[in-house]
Amino acid sequence: MGQLDMAMRALDLTIAKDERLAVAFFQRAAVMMQIDRLEEALSDCIWAQKHMRGNAVIDYRQLGLRYKLYSWQV
Repeated sequence: MGQLDMAMRALDLTIAKDERLAVAFFQRAAVMMQIDRLEEALSDCIWAQKHMRGNAVIDYRQLGLRYKLYSWQV
């Protein structure tokens, strides 16, 4: 929707509440790439991969989300 600043704030708050939520790091990296903060985006991708804990996929339906994060995406 083009509201990247609002997206960053929302993702920052989400990560502050759950520092192991790999999908939040992945999504924040995508926003950072759009605003040309590439080094920070890479750092978030590394964190997302770390929080995958060796899993090929994390299914977030248990949390009420309709999202699956695959390691190949990260």
